[in-house]
Amino acid sequence: MSTNFTTQEEVSVTPLSFKLRKANLTSNSGHVIENFGDMLHDIKIHEALHRGSIVVELFVEDSINLFSEVKLAGNEKIILDIGRTEPLEGEVGFEMELYISDVGQTSQTKPSVRTYVITCVSKHVYINSKKCLNKSFTGDAKSLITSITKSELGAKLDVQKNCNTNGLMQGIYPNLKPVEAISWLLRNANDNGTPVYFYETAKKGLVLDSYASMLLRKSLPFNTYNRFPNLEQTLYRNKEQFAFEEERAKIRNVRSSLNLSKLTPANTGVFGSNARSIDISNKKIKDETEIKYSYDKIDKSVMLNDFPPAIAEMKVGDTPLFEINNSKKYYYSSNDLAFGSGTTTTPTYHSSNEFPNALKCNVIRENLNTVVLNVDLAGDFNLMPGAIVNLEFIKQAEISEELEEGREFNDLWFSGNYLVTKITHHFGKDGYIMYTTLHKDSFKTKQLDEF
Repeated sequence: MSTNFTTQEEVSVTPLSFKLRKANLTSNSGHVIENFGDMLHDIKIHEALHRGSIVVELFVEDSINLFSEVKLAGNEKIILDIGRTEPLEGEVGFEMELYISDVGQTSQTKPSVRTYVITCVSKHVYINSKKCLNKSFTGDAKSLITSITKSELGAKLDVQKNCNTNGLMQGIYPNLKPVEAISWLLRNANDNGTPVYFYETAKKGLVLDSYASMLLRKSLPFNTYNRFPNLEQTLYRNKEQFAFEEERAKIRNVRSSLNLSKLTPANTGVFGSNARSIDISNKKIKDETEIKYSYDKIDKSVMLNDFPPAIAEMKVGDTPLFEINNSKKYYYSSNDLAFGSGTTTTPTYHSSNEFPNALKCNVIRENLNTVVLNVDLAGDFNLMPGAIVNLEFIKQAEISEELEEGREFNDLWFSGNYLVTKITHHFGKDGYIMYTTLHKDSFKTKQLDEF
């Protein structure tokens, strides 16, 4: 299975090309089938910021009765190696060890061929299914997640250099699967008031990263993709390596529901929220512990672009949007008698000084849904969830007139930095194409009309 547009030196001339270099299937009896790749006609690799494992779908056309001979029953191991040689990067690709979790969508359109889809997951997903945590824990979220990944899942975790989690957490895992425990820790973790993510990619494996860490890369985005037509001055007809990069930078298709509603973020406390402590030892709400968060506190350092999606001029009737500040109330449990303290208020899971950050974290998480685009791109083995990319769109106008008159032809509303949250790497008859989901929380221009 390949779409191998290459030179005589086996160097790819288009980012649509790929080669399935290895596809071995090991049966439950230990028998290895090395020509398994000859039956694969479509491969999809799904990865996302909110998913603790990649999911791989293999479309099989079986004309040698492999299904019955191997007696596919799940749990079989598959080794996949997909890649290519690029003009500038050299050898790139994915090497994955996968395990079959399901076989479905089977059909027999003709007597000699059976088709079916094999769904695969990573090894740690199988290990996760047979373990349960019911022990005490103490530490910050990063160290706790690292420990669970290594000791309980037997996997390596790539903790990004600038990812940190603030505050001490203490409690008991109440009969949770390891991945469930990690998800619970993430809900209660933040990095300077920004969300923390635990996810898996085909390139790097398991990754722990925070939005604060990702934002450090916004001045140097992974790539700039554009929706420009083929202008004469941008073509590199005689230079294969530049033609390769130019095609990789093209936006092939874009779709979006935009998500511009201000009603939804108002309901979730984006424009104003507060939190108070509930002492579970005496069943009292402590009004003196109230913490407030207002949207006007947000700054550029926690946004992908310079201008927020909501501004002070926006109103609901005669009420400024930022004065809707009691739409969301949070209550966090504390316990005066926890951990032998006896005299001071001790939160049950983490320190009380983390709750201003928790309110800020909610705002940032919800703001990331301000604009959501589904963008189709040519294949790139190095693009992963968590990357920040820059998009450039042109206005809906006759571009030649804009150029002749020296006017700005970029659409500043749609253009800007976006966070990659989801990718489906699709290897098929049309080549290697990525279906990406991109989010942004801010704009390149102020959200106020100029009329």
